[in-house]
Amino acid sequence: TGNASGTTTGALAEMAKRIGDIVGTTGQAASALAQLAASGKIASSSFEQIAIAAISWEKASGQAVSTTVAEFNKLADDPVKAIVELNDKYNFLTASVYEQVRAAQEQGDKQAAAAIAEEAYAKALTERAGNIKQNLGTLERAWNDLAGAAKSGWDAILDIGRESNKGPDLAAIQQKINYLKSTLDTGFEDGNARQRIAALQAELDG
Repeated sequence: TGNASGTTTGALAEMAKRIGDIVGTTGQAASALAQLAASGKIASSSFEQIAIAAISWEKASGQAVSTTVAEFNKLADDPVKAIVELNDKYNFLTASVYEQVRAAQEQGDKQAAAAIAEEAYAKALTERAGNIKQNLGTLERAWNDLAGAAKSGWDAILDIGRESNKGPDLAAIQQKINYLKSTLDTGFEDGNARQRIAALQAELDG
């Protein structure tokens, strides 16, 4: 995007890892961040909060992350109009926050108006998502936890190929080796598991 988002791929990778540790997986976080960066409309300082909100809301309500990102893009385009429309849908806006957004936009600082609106909407989605999860029945929670565990397990497998900006993490390499060894002869192992174990062991030894 010609650095329209004002960040780097390395910074986004680290952000994705942090978000993945909080909600969802690194893969989900990376996808959400890529969508935010591609828009070129939202400041990178808001990426983390928005990505957490969008992923949480998708897990709770089923609304796709892309739909939520599109709503945040509207907030960046016209903060006052968009936040009123979203409030009609979700009923989260206070008079104080609306006045801050309106005043900033009228003073010609649309970026500040958008930042205030984005923070308010992100907080609302995250809180609503938490409330929905708390109100789920035991069976629904069990299924959600099972699905989350499956996604996290797959994300752990994908982590074996992800790059790190901090140099070799010996504990992480050992964990990957242990994980791959645990899959051997189970019927669920990767076809290249033994070769990957050997390669990782060589890296660890090095």
